[in-house]
Amino acid sequence: MLILLGAFFLLAALMTALRPGPAVPVNLRRGWRLMTVLIALFAAGYLAVFLLRLESPSLPVEVFTRIILSGGGFFVLLVTALMRRSFQGLSAGEEGLDRANRALREKNQQLQQEIDERKHMEDELIGYRTQLQELVQERTRELQEANEKLIGEANKLEAVLAALGDGLTLQDTDFRILYQNAPHKEKQGDHTGELCYQAYQHRDTVCPECQLAKCFEDGRVHRREAKAETAEGTIHMEVSASPLRDAKSRIIGGVEVIRDISDRKLLEAQLRQAQKMEAIGSLAGGIAHDFNNLLTTIIGYSELSLMKVPGGEPLSENLTAILAAGKRAASLTRQLLAFSRKQVLEMKIIDLNEVVGGMAKMLSRLIGERIELKVFVEAKQPRTLADRTQVEQIVMNLAINARDAMPEGGSLIIETADTLLDEKYARRHQGVEPGSYVMLSVTDTGEGIPESIREKIFEPFFTTKGMGQGTGLGLATVFGIVKQHKGHIYLYSEPGKGTTFKVYLPAAAGEPESATAARLPGMPGGRETILVVDDESSIRSLIADTLRPLGYRLLTAANGAEALAVARETEGAIDLLLTDVVMKGMNGRELAESMIQERPEMKVLYMSGYTDNVIAHQGVLKPGITLLDKPLTPSLLASRIREVLDS
Repeated sequence: MLILLGAFFLLAALMTALRPGPAVPVNLRRGWRLMTVLIALFAAGYLAVFLLRLESPSLPVEVFTRIILSGGGFFVLLVTALMRRSFQGLSAGEEGLDRANRALREKNQQLQQEIDERKHMEDELIGYRTQLQELVQERTRELQEANEKLIGEANKLEAVLAALGDGLTLQDTDFRILYQNAPHKEKQGDHTGELCYQAYQHRDTVCPECQLAKCFEDGRVHRREAKAETAEGTIHMEVSASPLRDAKSRIIGGVEVIRDISDRKLLEAQLRQAQKMEAIGSLAGGIAHDFNNLLTTIIGYSELSLMKVPGGEPLSENLTAILAAGKRAASLTRQLLAFSRKQVLEMKIIDLNEVVGGMAKMLSRLIGERIELKVFVEAKQPRTLADRTQVEQIVMNLAINARDAMPEGGSLIIETADTLLDEKYARRHQGVEPGSYVMLSVTDTGEGIPESIREKIFEPFFTTKGMGQGTGLGLATVFGIVKQHKGHIYLYSEPGKGTTFKVYLPAAAGEPESATAARLPGMPGGRETILVVDDESSIRSLIADTLRPLGYRLLTAANGAEALAVARETEGAIDLLLTDVVMKGMNGRELAESMIQERPEMKVLYMSGYTDNVIAHQGVLKPGITLLDKPLTPSLLASRIREVLDS
């Protein structure tokens, strides 16, 4: 019984372990599970009988035997029935399973074919994707290179347009601003996307003189000059416009270039003024030269006559009046020479602070009590190479001009300062060299100078004063002196607020030389031989009439060739050559050089009504040369001749 019981349990365990899989038909799987349950139940029944036998050993063996046999028989029948049914279902299931398997195999074949096709397609897609990726990478690289090249070209173009310095805009045919270069944005602001006439002219319609509109009409380039009033003053512009076309030559927009020509206009005006002043100066210099020759005769003979006429007689008074008038005329010629820059300068290092400070007391007396004088000498480097007398003349004339501008009183301010004129300043002021300068400014609090006459105030004989109140040479003289010193003078004036004149003199290094007092003229004489050469017979006569009574031996000649002939015919020494500088044919310097070769101990004294490059460079005497300015006076002539002979 134990063996039977173990067989049941073993069978149940095997059937449980060997249960059909999902591929077995459902009926067979159900029968299998039912058989497993029945075997387990019979095993449990036999176990119960066995346990009952153990508890009641008195029960007859036959009872247990019958139970076991009947149970086993029933189990065999039941299993047989179930197996038959299962096998019937299994047969039917096998047929269905065969059909399903065939259908499944067909389906699998179809699926495998589809999988193969799909795999083939996937392989092709992978190849296409690889090619596409390579193509995309290549195109991306090409686009990046093209983009970098375009950016580089755009940067180059932008740099070129910015370096031009001119403002540039690109506009469409509706005058909408599509592009502005950097200089245009800096001056006008960024107005990209706005309408041109609204952005810059604040108009509702196109400007009447729009050059771009003319380009759109006729397709040609147009230019014009214009000006605009800004907070910084008047700006002069040159506007150029040209059409922009597409590939079919249709006008699709235009380019407008705006060039600031304010500096050019200013320089043109300064150049015209300088040319006019130069022409006037040349005329004034020529007049002064001829006039000085006449004044030499008038002044010289007036002074000689006064020496011979006793004082107090009517003739003496007449001669005195003639002499005074001649000296006033000589003063005018000196001013004309100063304006025309043909006077001779004695250039030395001077201290501008010391010059201005030394004139303060004299200027106070000159301007009167109703005008307050303020002097500020603040230049730290006040030294300049100049003629002290001429610089004093500048201060004097500017002070007198300021005094006359303040008839009701006011303030006169004179200042000195260090100034550096840079490249920017030089570009806006014709003839200015950049560098260090000493500035002298003279300011008054008068009514100011109207703008309409500011360009004329340096012209000789131009004056706003009444008849007999001025010659109109004061500022002209200042202008000439400043220019001859390689300096610059500029005017700043506002009506009702006053006027400032600023004089810039080139700064110089070195120690200033002390001023020496001028010697008083006298009439010293001598026994030396003097050769007088001048193309004006009246001047030769005056010199002879002056020097012969003083004991000198006189030789005269009208020109260089005649002087050389006289010198060759003269026996003995010629102690002094007194010659005019400017003569027809051989000039005074050439004559002196020729004679000194034959007479090396001879001394030379030049005389001239104005200077040129014969003995001076830009008005500055060359080393070793002594000059006597015309008009001559007998006393000054005798004194200077004695100085040269005794030197």
